[in-house]
Amino acid sequence: MLPLVARPTIHDMTTLSTTSHLEWALTSLNRAPSAASLEERTVIDLPPYAGMTYGDFAHYLAGSAGKRTWMAEILQRDEAEVGGGPGVEITARCGDGHIRRFSFGFAPDGRVRVGPSERVTDAKVDISVAAIAELDDRTRRGLEEVFEHCYLDPDPAYLTGAIERATHISVARQDGHVVAFFTGGTTVVDVPGYGTKVAWLPGLACVAPDVRRKGLMQSLGSVLVPAANPVAPDIGGAKFAHPGSARGVLRSKNNIPRIGVDSPKPLHRTVGRVLAEAVGATDFDDEHFVCIGNGRPLRALVEVDAPVEEWAMFEHVDRSRGDSLLVCTWLKSPPAGW
Repeated sequence: MLPLVARPTIHDMTTLSTTSHLEWALTSLNRAPSAASLEERTVIDLPPYAGMTYGDFAHYLAGSAGKRTWMAEILQRDEAEVGGGPGVEITARCGDGHIRRFSFGFAPDGRVRVGPSERVTDAKVDISVAAIAELDDRTRRGLEEVFEHCYLDPDPAYLTGAIERATHISVARQDGHVVAFFTGGTTVVDVPGYGTKVAWLPGLACVAPDVRRKGLMQSLGSVLVPAANPVAPDIGGAKFAHPGSARGVLRSKNNIPRIGVDSPKPLHRTVGRVLAEAVGATDFDDEHFVCIGNGRPLRALVEVDAPVEEWAMFEHVDRSRGDSLLVCTWLKSPPAGW
């Protein structure tokens, strides 16, 4: 274990700038040249950020992560292999009170490579990630059992479609039994007027009742994203059944729809239509970003405690016909009009 670094008193979590989170992390590593700018000290070349410019990464950090996931207190530093070379893992308590693990690798010239981060789950589980083609029959049966425990009226065709559209899946097991999973994949889409884009499509996520509220969904996503995204995607889109599964997403300034934006812009609608088709929607309401269902109900067996403004975003979602809210994001530096 490496020496701990106490939280610097000069950092106030309410006033941190976009890159102060990264500045703090790099400073704690004591490896990068102190005279260089933050951009000059940083290498962005590891999944899932590979291909991003520093500006892209700063945009992503400001909108997708936000202050709730920034380090508030560094708990532990350990040497680790990151990106095939020497590095360090920093375990920290973040602004939302949860514990996350951040990874950084070291380039030969002393610069720091930013690696993936992960939420440290409170559940005692084993998490793995695999390509969909590698799923065995036992795992598939486990996915079906978890899915059936998560919905009042589970539709097997919905699970089959989610698996078929995905390229990768992360799975949590407890005593060898599947207790949670998260599907996702990347695809290439054409955005009219903006050319070909790589799209990240998080898919179906299910967590068994006994292991809910333990950060499992975020932990599953932490390992799924870098596995499914060898290079950084340009845009992304995910369907949500209710605000309980969209915590934080509806407030990110990178995302549409989001709280505070009354009507989508033309570019929002264009990207929404493209991504709705990519996630398998056959009908899409581009005013309210609702993927119209197939007429079969798909109601989650979960009690959702969410603020009124979050529930308002789902006003036009009719779960009795299988509707979902589509949330889209421009992951790299967005064009004018976003």
